Amino acid sequence: MTDDLQLLRMARLGCQLQLNQLDERIAELSRKPSASQPFRVPGKRKMSAEARKKIAEAQRKRWEAHRAGEKTPAAEQAKPTKRPKAKMSAAGKKRIKDANQKRWAEFRAKKEAGAKAAKTATASS
Repeated sequence: MTDDLQLLRMARLGCQLQLNQLDERIAELSRKPSASQPFRVPGKRKMSAEARKKIAEAQRKRWEAHRAGEKTPAAEQAKPTKRPKAKMSAAGKKRIKDANQKRWAEFRAKKEAGAKAAKTATASS
């Protein structure tokens, strides 16, 4: 029994060593920035007072133009121009009408021919 106890204590000691080594490795990897984690500078970005003034002035100009009802040049360019509505001539409408009438006449003729063929087939049977 003492041999079993000693064996288990040794196994426990070996596991603790492995656990310590794994903890050290994890700590080492977490300290290094990897390729998947880009390096970031801590803290906020600083903007100069001059840059803030330029941005504020540009925004004020945009709001003035908006309130005055003017469009900015970028907005005017982005707006698509409207095409005039296409109009069909009377001759074009007549061609379409005639083609539809012809197509439906052919469809009805085939339907009647099929019905007559079915009647003659049932009558001759």
